Amino acid sequence: MLYSVRGVYRGVDGEKVLIETGGLTWEIDVPSSILSQLPEPGDSLLLYVYLYHREDVLSLIGFASREERRLFLDLLKVQGVGPRQALRIISSVPVPIFREIIQNEDLARLAKTPGIGKKTAQKLLLTLKGSYVKQGPGGTEKAGPHRELVEALAEMGFDRSRAESVLPDIIQEVSGGESVEGKEQEILRRAIIRLSE
Repeated sequence: MLYSVRGVYRGVDGEKVLIETGGLTWEIDVPSSILSQLPEPGDSLLLYVYLYHREDVLSLIGFASREERRLFLDLLKVQGVGPRQALRIISSVPVPIFREIIQNEDLARLAKTPGIGKKTAQKLLLTLKGSYVKQGPGGTEKAGPHRELVEALAEMGFDRSRAESVLPDIIQEVSGGESVEGKEQEILRRAIIRLSE
């Protein structure tokens, strides 16, 4: 499964971003909120992507961050929410605010979000309220890079529990106990090799 695309930014076509990699130009649907953050044509651009396919529909959808990508996948779990509606929601509400709304079970605020009515808001709360757990001082939720990498590996078809078990050692190997910022691709590469053995 595709996880990210880095290439030369070639412009936009409506709300689709064009990225050239190795002589191919990818047409990628994006949330409209990304359009104001794009670099100059000819500059490098990284998007976290998801390949959406259903019957005769095949599209590549891109996001500015791993968190946006994960929220998109969470939204698709909600009955009645499709990719277009999920993109509208992500365009309207930054991820941290959306998570806060879900954590606080703020139905009224959620229902006022563009692309969400009262019925959809109720479905969102029922489906996602366990996904965004408030992290207290003694919390044990595996958040941040570890969780994102587990999600990425699970989407590639690897067993989630095996990914959970091998990642801590690989993260330690690559980071040496320091921040994993910028090292996610190497961690992911090593995890794929280890899980394929």
